[in-house]
Amino acid sequence: MSDSVTSVRATAPRHTTLAGAVGLFGLFAGLCAIFALVVTLFEWRAERAQAQWPLVSARIERAELAERAESNGGATWTLRYRVRYDADWQERAASLSSRSTSSASELAAMRAWLEQHHRGGRLDVRYDPAQPGHAVFASPSVPNSGSRMATNAAFIAGAAAACIILLMLARLLAARGPADAATRPLSPRAKLYVGAACAAMGLLTLAIGTHAALTARHAPAADDFMYAPAALAFVFAGGLLALPPERKRLVQLFGALLLTSFAVTFDWIAFGPGERHFSGGISLGGLGIGARPGELLGRAMFGVGAVVFDVVAAVLWLRMLRAQPS
Repeated sequence: MSDSVTSVRATAPRHTTLAGAVGLFGLFAGLCAIFALVVTLFEWRAERAQAQWPLVSARIERAELAERAESNGGATWTLRYRVRYDADWQERAASLSSRSTSSASELAAMRAWLEQHHRGGRLDVRYDPAQPGHAVFASPSVPNSGSRMATNAAFIAGAAAACIILLMLARLLAARGPADAATRPLSPRAKLYVGAACAAMGLLTLAIGTHAALTARHAPAADDFMYAPAALAFVFAGGLLALPPERKRLVQLFGALLLTSFAVTFDWIAFGPGERHFSGGISLGGLGIGARPGELLGRAMFGVGAVVFDVVAAVLWLRMLRAQPS
């Protein structure tokens, strides 16, 4: 009798539980915190080096507030300067720019700065001794061009706190036992309903995104269609939930397609061309912490997920190809 019970337990299918999913998100948050810390250390080192560059007064040759239309119908603005200064007994020219913003308050600050520092005026810059033609703003008061250390530190602390909280929550859910709703798998009918709803959300997103991309005022660009893999992820996830476990080939196929959709989305955000803008925050007990991390930090955090999804998707596709009957 004990042997048969052992055999049944050994061959029983394993289900993804809420506790396991929460723990996975906790590990991902911890990995993001580590990568964000590494990026922050590199940025801190670069800022320290720039603080030691020679300080010179430059003549403003061109000054503008550049506007860029976004695929969502909004716009971002950037301060752009062309300056000339003397370095190593030669006149040098350099282009300076702030970070882009869509904030109304930051835009007002940029306009005020532009009125005070216009063409023909003077501006303090620091130039790289190794490359005298490369310079940066010397004044920390230039809107949207200061240090990101405080913002990065807030995101690192938030990711680390999320990691600790999610891992503790996963242990608490797992400790309640298999009879708890957090660890009990859904019934086949419930899976079918949830899967259909998830797929419907993905199809609706595809329809809305396609309409918005085709009716946009500007010429369609690659970024305008990046909703597609994200929406398809909902479709494939819905199919994966609705499929019965005995349809192993289809389950493997939808699983590989789901991971590939995530991989394409994260790859484009982390490694794709063009400028990226990131925002986020944490809210606990009514206390909210919000900030906008720098582009490098945002790309690095999405790069963590991109690498993970790329590797897992590649493994799934390789297993499927090897399992094909000859």
